[in-house]
Amino acid sequence: WQVACGLCVCRLFQNLDLPNAHVATALFLLHPLQTETTYWIVARNDTMALSFSLLFLNLWAKPSSIVRDVCGGIILFLALGSKETAFVILP
Repeated sequence: WQVACGLCVCRLFQNLDLPNAHVATALFLLHPLQTETTYWIVARNDTMALSFSLLFLNLWAKPSSIVRDVCGGIILFLALGSKETAFVILP
């Protein structure tokens, strides 16, 4: 899940046309704050909710369509099913 989060962060930064997206992704993945969710199996739901939320944001950055809205709703439902605090990502 940590790698999926890193890929979603990189893609989100690229969609937003931020310079040095790869450097920011590396900082996100290698920062010591992320070790709790990587080493503890109990904290797996944190990275699951984060990866689904980032995937939702990646979809939301694209032009509006019915498919995007339906897929975004399903992914947001998965994020909320992973951890209740994912409701913070609601637009």
